[in-house]
Amino acid sequence: MAGEKIKTNIQCQNIAPIENLTRLISSNSLKIGVFANNGSGKTFISRLFRLTENTNELHLENEISPTDKLITIGKSNSNFSFSIIDKKGITQEDFKIELKKGVIPNLPKTKYTYHTFNQDYVEENISALSYEKDSEIEGFILGKINIDLKEDEEKLSKIEKEGSELNEQIKIETEKYVEENVSNIQNIKRLGDYKILEFQNIFNGIQKDKYDISKTFDELIEDYNKIKSVPENLDDIKQIEKLNLDFKLLNEIKENCLKEYSLSELATDFKDKIKDKQLFVETGITLLDSEKKDCPFCEQSLEKDALNLIDKYTTYLNDIEANTIKLFKEYESSLEKYIITLTNIEIQNTKRINEFNKYKTKYIP
Repeated sequence: MAGEKIKTNIQCQNIAPIENLTRLISSNSLKIGVFANNGSGKTFISRLFRLTENTNELHLENEISPTDKLITIGKSNSNFSFSIIDKKGITQEDFKIELKKGVIPNLPKTKYTYHTFNQDYVEENISALSYEKDSEIEGFILGKINIDLKEDEEKLSKIEKEGSELNEQIKIETEKYVEENVSNIQNIKRLGDYKILEFQNIFNGIQKDKYDISKTFDELIEDYNKIKSVPENLDDIKQIEKLNLDFKLLNEIKENCLKEYSLSELATDFKDKIKDKQLFVETGITLLDSEKKDCPFCEQSLEKDALNLIDKYTTYLNDIEANTIKLFKEYESSLEKYIITLTNIEIQNTKRINEFNKYKTKYIP
């Protein structure tokens, strides 16, 4: 359709210096020039396109992926997407590349072939042939006979030398700081995490995401000194004793305490024999003079059978009452022992709690 243009969409997130870039470019052709200041990210975008060539298989080296250097410092992943929609509105190209620290990425298959002539290409295809201008070099080289990389080679050599010197200087200062401020802490080198303070681990950690910390270094040292101050002969907190209670007996006491006890109920069996005379007999017993042996009602001398009956009734009532009182005395004694046991255990447990709180406050951060 007349007036329609090709739409090229590019998106970058955390690609080296480019934290976030989204551009939709409308053009009449696929020939697009990119102009930007040095250090703005052109080379990093070109390296993403070079990944699509899939000429060399990528491998991890010391848990580091060759694509880690494409990710923005301090970030752990990045994303790149590119699509082309032709003048008829048909998508001719659409691919994405996701990068993660320490992971070899899955590279997409593209419909187009992207020839990228950046510095990496020159080093791989020209430097490998000792910069011989007339050598047979695969690929497309623009201005091939005019290429002179001597100046670039000198710059690279200078940068590598400066980087090596800076790396050595940082190593010396880092190791000196660790030795003066950390290594002298008692037993610190016995901790497995002490290896984190080795220079190479510190250097590699620069690329990792920062961790939020809840305490300052001085506060952590204070916590460490607390732990270090624990005496070697610190007494253990004694184990809590198990309660040894006879719950069967306690339930029995509970049930018996809910019952009603009276002489009339205790003598039920005996009363069945003298139902009609119960009040009369009980009143007579209270009035009976043991010396006279006379009936308190008619004042006649009691016969032998009558006396035996009265004695039997009196003995029965006294035995039942005495046994009941004795039983509850035993209950009382058992409960008093339990109360003493529980009180002693409570005192001991309170002591243990106080010891624990003392240890916790004094020795545990």
